[in-house]
Amino acid sequence: MKSGKSRGLAGDRDPATVRRLLDALYRLLHHLGAIEASQHIKPPTVPPREWIWTGEVESSVAGLWYPDAVTGDEVTEGQTIGRIIDPIDGSEQKVAAVSTGKIIYNMNGLSVRPGTHLAAIATPHH
Repeated sequence: MKSGKSRGLAGDRDPATVRRLLDALYRLLHHLGAIEASQHIKPPTVPPREWIWTGEVESSVAGLWYPDAVTGDEVTEGQTIGRIIDPIDGSEQKVAAVSTGKIIYNMNGLSVRPGTHLAAIATPHH
């Protein structure tokens, strides 16, 4: 591709992002003892951050999940982050963030049932 990005089934991947992820993978494998130190192990380009888990958002009903916020989005407590639509009667239930922070996990599946984890929220530890 002329843009310098490689295209796969899951979308575009910037070469610098791919390199950073591979470097992190090599560091993890070395830390776990799965590989010896090699030229592949490079120091982190960004200092690691510690995160504090501040909340989990779960579905209280069954239906079809339509997220309005995605992984990486900053949200505030009470902010609508998606909705669940009942496919039978079309009723809608708004789903709100249970805390303020960054969405670090967002469920991408369509169908949900009560108790399905929809999102996880965390804040950086200072």
